[in-house]
Amino acid sequence: EFRVNSSCVDPSGVANVTLNFGLQLEFGDENSAAIPGGLTNNATFAVTANSAPSNMALNPATVVENTPGASAGLLSTTDADSSDTHTYTLLPDTAANDNDQFQILNGRELLLLPAVAANFEVKPTYTVSIMTTDGYGGEFSKDFVVNVINVNEAPTAVNDGAPAPPAARILVTGPTTINVLANDTDPDNPAGLSVKSVTNGSNGIVVNNGTNVTFIPTNASYRGPDSFTYVLQDSGGITDDAQVFVNIQADHTPGDCNGDGFVRAADMTALGNELFDGDDNSKWYTAAGGSFTGSPYGCNANTNSSIDAGDFICIANFIFGRPCNPIVLASSTTAATLSVGSGLAATPGSTVSIPILLRGDGNGVAAAAFAVNFDSATFAYVSTDLNVPEGLLTDATFNAEESRVEIIIAGMTPPYPHFADGVLATINLTVKNDANGGDTAITLSHSSLGNDDGQDIPLEVSDGSITIEGAPGGVNLDQDIFIPFIAR
Repeated sequence: EFRVNSSCVDPSGVANVTLNFGLQLEFGDENSAAIPGGLTNNATFAVTANSAPSNMALNPATVVENTPGASAGLLSTTDADSSDTHTYTLLPDTAANDNDQFQILNGRELLLLPAVAANFEVKPTYTVSIMTTDGYGGEFSKDFVVNVINVNEAPTAVNDGAPAPPAARILVTGPTTINVLANDTDPDNPAGLSVKSVTNGSNGIVVNNGTNVTFIPTNASYRGPDSFTYVLQDSGGITDDAQVFVNIQADHTPGDCNGDGFVRAADMTALGNELFDGDDNSKWYTAAGGSFTGSPYGCNANTNSSIDAGDFICIANFIFGRPCNPIVLASSTTAATLSVGSGLAATPGSTVSIPILLRGDGNGVAAAAFAVNFDSATFAYVSTDLNVPEGLLTDATFNAEESRVEIIIAGMTPPYPHFADGVLATINLTVKNDANGGDTAITLSHSSLGNDDGQDIPLEVSDGSITIEGAPGGVNLDQDIFIPFIAR
């Protein structure tokens, strides 16, 4: 056994050690008498002592974000044995490191996996645990922190409003400030977003305030849609653009439905026109999409954002110098009900009366507006009977283009009478001779109720149907049905 004292090893790890071997031989004669003698020899051996690695480095220990498989740098080892060749290995992945995101290629280059791209905003640093070995049993392990280099990413500008329907546009009734940055995003620095530039609309100018814009209508007679574009810029100078869609309406006095600057009898007619103009959406700012050219804003007499029956009461109050109750929704928690009568049947060529039923449920109903819709291929309109107190403003108009009867009932002077529960209106239709059999829907739309304060009453609507008998596809209830009976 040979032992080398570490103090005898020079900095290169080599020690010259002299080993003295002594060989002693004993000789004897045939009578076993000892004969003195011996043999000695000297030899010199070179013994090399291995030193384990003492440190490890990774340069530059950074990766660029948004680059799949980015390089984090080259590995190197500090070792007293300068001639050693080192091998680098990722240690097992643990909760304390991110080794499952990296690989080592070309002997000593640390890279992200090909499918991995760093994201500074999500994870600005990685921890990697690596071991180096020298091939002679020496090893050294170390944890490295890899920093992610932040790259300025483009912001995203998002449209404000939408071109259709009109309700999706931003309402403009005068100079209007719009926070166009509210829905824009930037993965790096949202607080650094700003408006770089704007274009003007066709009927308005746009002022750039840096973090918002102001749209100013310039055409006093124009009512309707408009749009403009703005350019978004982030703190690094990258830009994106988006559009802003607006709906220009006059800021008329509530009740001035025709927009002439006064609240008069003509506004009642204008309200009726606006009520059934356009689609089924009752929001006043959607009415600009229809054919009536008055003031949708003024038609919203009770300022509840919808054009409905309550507005008739408020316009009547304004005409006679009375205020309209500022509380625009009735306090009742129980909704009234407007429904189409059920269990109705008719035959081709006959006339059927369709009752429209009201149940107030304790709400003082003083105004109603609704449309009764039917299939013009099945029915022909005859007439409408209204079952309401005397002294009310009533109108029932057949809209042939839409195949519906449009009904308005409202008081004009207080005290406003309340409608009784039961049949509010009866629609008389004739079944066409070539009508198909089966059930045909009768539906309600544009429906609203108001009380004598001009408040909206919560309302539930129930549609109905008519069964056409004795026609192709239907059931003839006038014919006897023979069912054979067999007695055993």
